[in-house]
Amino acid sequence: RKLKEYIMQPRVEVMVSKYLSKSAAIFGEVKSTAGRGTTGPGSYPLTGKTRLLEFITTHGGPTALADLSNVEVIRQGARYKINLHRTLFRGDMSQNVVLDAGDVIHLPKVTEKGNRVYVFGEVRKPGVFNYQDRISLLEVISKAGGLTMYAVSEDTKVIRGDPTRPEVLSSNLIKLIRQGNLSQNINLANNDIVYVPRDKIGDVARFLTKIAPILHFVLYPAAVRDAYIEEERELQFSIGGGVAPAR
Repeated sequence: RKLKEYIMQPRVEVMVSKYLSKSAAIFGEVKSTAGRGTTGPGSYPLTGKTRLLEFITTHGGPTALADLSNVEVIRQGARYKINLHRTLFRGDMSQNVVLDAGDVIHLPKVTEKGNRVYVFGEVRKPGVFNYQDRISLLEVISKAGGLTMYAVSEDTKVIRGDPTRPEVLSSNLIKLIRQGNLSQNINLANNDIVYVPRDKIGDVARFLTKIAPILHFVLYPAAVRDAYIEEERELQFSIGGGVAPAR
């Protein structure tokens, strides 16, 4: 109104320099990155509509010991269990909730000591599973709740080794389950990743390219922090029917 004394139709634009009115807190198995003050356990402002996975990755990402299948969000005294493996590995956005002011996020540590394997794709309970001495492919599929009705189990893959140059092993679970072909029951190693597809994989190199963000997030979380921080961006890593986000 004051400017109308000098300008006929003044237009004023207000730019936000800092978002400080709304914040959420994170603690537990979240990484602190040297030289970056916005990572690690602590309270951070919510800059607009922020989803859980975006908030975690922006502020350090999970440590190697984090159990992403049992993330806890505390909101107004109520506690909610969230399985982020369902978002990462099956594109289930219902688990990647939008945060509210005052939310507290707890990334728990995997409690059982020993080795671990990751299972995703068309299983009922994707996530990380621990074992002491040894575990077979069929055992870990059972731990993951078994196969879904959409599973193309004859093209199951086991990804092993350095995520930049992984070894890919194939297993036909139909031959194993229905025909008793024990050669298909691969003995798993620490940090193996098991993937049960929805469609035939075909080109293994193309398959590895599509799941590269998942491999890095699981094994080296900080390497892909910026891959998940765009507002309203859907994460669809269902290799058969979904579309990986544009890079």
